[in-house]
Amino acid sequence: MALSVITKTANPDDVCIDIAEALRYMGYKHAQPDQQTFALLQDCLSELKNAVSYTACLCEISISVRDDEIDFGFLQIKSRDLSKNLSGCDRAVLFAATIGAGADRLIAKYGKIQPSRALILDALGSAAIEGWCNLLNEQVRAIAQKNNRFLRPRFSAGYGDFPIAIQPQLLTALDARRKAGIYLTDSCMMLPTKSVSAVIGVSDRPKACKTGCEICSQTECAYKA
Repeated sequence: MALSVITKTANPDDVCIDIAEALRYMGYKHAQPDQQTFALLQDCLSELKNAVSYTACLCEISISVRDDEIDFGFLQIKSRDLSKNLSGCDRAVLFAATIGAGADRLIAKYGKIQPSRALILDALGSAAIEGWCNLLNEQVRAIAQKNNRFLRPRFSAGYGDFPIAIQPQLLTALDARRKAGIYLTDSCMMLPTKSVSAVIGVSDRPKACKTGCEICSQTECAYKA
């Protein structure tokens, strides 16, 4: 089944990189960095912006949700958590997004010569892909609103009982390697590492939804809010 996949890109200045989010990835949570660390963070941010390449591939498809089973047409899976998220949806947007391999090269470079800088760049990279996904989400939402449609929170493989093992089928359907330069290792890890794939439910009626950590069942995650 060939999907109608589109590719999107963004300029670095169009994507909001949340510094507070990056600090949380660095382990600060409610604390604030000292002036020296904050100055280094700002310097790293400038360097990262010159290295990123925001790319994504996405498509909208019809889906069927019945009990704990979801039929995407090209893929049928069983997931209680995803079924709950997609309840009331008859369509979904699938996407894979990345900030590019340049960020990985930058992190690897400083990992050998300046680990503290590599740590900050890694955190900023995580915040950057989150910002890119948020921008894509809002673009999808704007189109949905014009058609009186409503979105569910994006849901990625690995959340709850949504199996990471579906990644090969999802990325193949999106032609992610050719369209966005995203591919998988044998263990289903996405490369470039600052990449995300997700499902966004589309419905004809709104629904009060939880987002972020609240919809994830993992309790030992270091980034749990």
